[in-house]
Amino acid sequence: MMLSGESSIEGDDNEKMPGSSSHQLKDDMKKRPRNNPALFSFDLEGTGKDTDSSKIIQIYIKAPNDKEYDTLVNPGIEISEEIKKLTGITNKKLRDNHTFAQIA
Repeated sequence: MMLSGESSIEGDDNEKMPGSSSHQLKDDMKKRPRNNPALFSFDLEGTGKDTDSSKIIQIYIKAPNDKEYDTLVNPGIEISEEIKKLTGITNKKLRDNHTFAQIA
């Protein structure tokens, strides 16, 4: 599963976007001034094509100032060979990462 889209989050283009901590990312977004909207691009990778039952395995965010946030997510299930081939992400790579509930 690959979902792509863009979302508008208000903020200042000059603020740094963190690259490792989801809590830091959330805090950074909360601090953004409301008078200057910024556009962020999002890309999600998942365990399958069914959006109702698939689990997220990767979150990528790119800020207007070209700062990037990229993290793997442990889905709590094994991913298929098809998804491994499509994304290059393996069960071994996901095993030691946080679950979506832990980072959201």
